[in-house]
Amino acid sequence: MEYHKLTGIVIIVVGFACKLDSILVIMVAAIVTALEAVVEHPRATSLAWAEEASTRQCCRVRLSVG
Repeated sequence: MEYHKLTGIVIIVVGFACKLDSILVIMVAAIVTALEAVVEHPRATSLAWAEEASTRQCCRVRLSVG
């Protein structure tokens, strides 16, 4: 099993156990999780962003025309 995907949860558990600032712990865990996702699938992430951008442009055209 790939346990490195659970790093964000480990950061949250350790941060709360050490009684650190809650918002800071959650933000660090979110950033680490996002970075792991980008490192694991860098091409898929860029394609998803490109697809989302093209979808937004189509919606803008439809709203302005219709």
